[in-house]
Amino acid sequence: MIVNKLKVLGEVQIVGHSPMDFDSYASVILMSHLCQYLGVKANMVFLDNENININSIINEFGLMKVAVSDYNRDMKTILVDHNDKVNSVKDIPDENIVLIINHKGKESVENEINVNYTSCASYILEELDKRRELLSVEILLAFLSSVCDTLNGRVTGYEDDRSLH
Repeated sequence: MIVNKLKVLGEVQIVGHSPMDFDSYASVILMSHLCQYLGVKANMVFLDNENININSIINEFGLMKVAVSDYNRDMKTILVDHNDKVNSVKDIPDENIVLIINHKGKESVENEINVNYTSCASYILEELDKRRELLSVEILLAFLSSVCDTLNGRVTGYEDDRSLH
């Protein structure tokens, strides 16, 4: 179902929520990989990069650094890890939102897919895995997104922990 929605798009922006958590970060990257595999030009949008825990994980594993960018309200948009309107983008017209992926199952609106996974990134990883061999970094992203979402963004579960050491 998700692939049929994506295949018809020529270009899309993929937006995670703000403030960013690791699932939002990983989901944007993995969805861009899926779109690119399907021949859809994917623009990754990260609304912020202020989360110290996320940045420590990115640095520790040598993952892609977050470059904050603005979204284009007039572009076709996929919202990933969006389950709370408070943390979502505010002014993209409904007709430009072609897909919303939510793994918390709180709301149901048009074009929303509620998935029963530990993270949105895990769902997207499975969709990628159905189509091609996975890259180790993709598996790492989905794994870390599930762990971090379970721990509410904390690396080890301790409130004051700011590193993996």
